Amino acid sequence: MNRTTALAVLLATAAFQLNAADTKRETMDRRVRAAIAGFQGTVRLYAKNLDTGETYGIGENEKVRAASTIKVPIMVAVFREVAAGRACVQVFPFQVQVSFRTTPLLF
Repeated sequence: MNRTTALAVLLATAAFQLNAADTKRETMDRRVRAAIAGFQGTVRLYAKNLDTGETYGIGENEKVRAASTIKVPIMVAVFREVAAGRACVQVFPFQVQVSFRTTPLLF
């Protein structure tokens, strides 16, 4: 096989793989947009594959208020305390009660 043929095969393989990746991304994009189509609010989404570094987003560069997202790190800290045996969680209708067995969490 000469260099020209080898280069052509390499380029064709790379083009096929890029096209397959684009098709996969387009399919994902269609599915995500279909899932949020009926939502009446504004959707902002950002995801990153930590293995490949590939990212996906919808309005990912727009500013948003963190009012609801602050709940996530708080719950992570509470779950850590529960897992360590330093807190107990009780769930009641319309209420979650967290009791700390030692000192309270410091945020």
